[in-house]
Amino acid sequence: MEWELWLADALVGAVAGGLGAFLTRKLPPIKRSTRSVLCVGLVLLGITVTNHQLAPYLGRARARGDITEVAKEMFGSERAAQLYASKLAPILDDPKFRMRVALMGKLDGGPVADPARNATARLVAAGMARLTDADQEAFADLKGALGSRSVELCAAFWTGRLRVEELTTGLHQLSEDQKAEWIRLSMEALTREIHETSLPVGPSPDTNADALKVLRSALTEQESAVFDRTTQAGENAAPKDACASFQMVLSRAKTLPPPVRATLIRMLVVAPDGG
Repeated sequence: MEWELWLADALVGAVAGGLGAFLTRKLPPIKRSTRSVLCVGLVLLGITVTNHQLAPYLGRARARGDITEVAKEMFGSERAAQLYASKLAPILDDPKFRMRVALMGKLDGGPVADPARNATARLVAAGMARLTDADQEAFADLKGALGSRSVELCAAFWTGRLRVEELTTGLHQLSEDQKAEWIRLSMEALTREIHETSLPVGPSPDTNADALKVLRSALTEQESAVFDRTTQAGENAAPKDACASFQMVLSRAKTLPPPVRATLIRMLVVAPDGG
């Protein structure tokens, strides 16, 4: 079905990218490359299609069953699929969600159903900026767990060149608790975004720059060489370098003072313009 393809497209859009997008955009004299889509979180694939296309034709139970089946393919787990569907149900019924998707559809200049999959992806990505520091770090750890199983997937978190097949394989390998946490954080991000009316407040450019200076001072000479090589290459970085840099930031951040730690972790999970 077409909505299953939408589900896959949104999944890729939601998780692609990483700190490299921030660095290549923010820090001179590093060469700026074409900016990758930096969305994070599990996009609640099929939400919009269920609302605007399937709902008029399918009963609630049937619609939930279809979502469960696709989620099972994505997570490789009946337990995770059932959890996904149960968490999704109240969001489907939330008028604020439908209003936000409709508004974003109008802003895109076309019928709601056409840009809806992009709108949902953007809502989840934007909501990542509203998560607590602890939840942002928990999501970064999940990305790190996925990346530890595949250099290509790990590199994609930096470059944005993510393939749905790689992500699906990675999600299958997570533990049941990790899958549940992935779903929880994604749902939390979306819920916060559709209910908040003010823009999220993020670190200032100076705060980001200072955090990166502290990070660089904590790197060994060899790590610095890899980090510099990766940031200069941007989205064209070699997979091994991109993965090493992503994992480097994640692990080093945990050894630094709490404010610096939170700022660096935020860069791994929040889009560059995410507040």
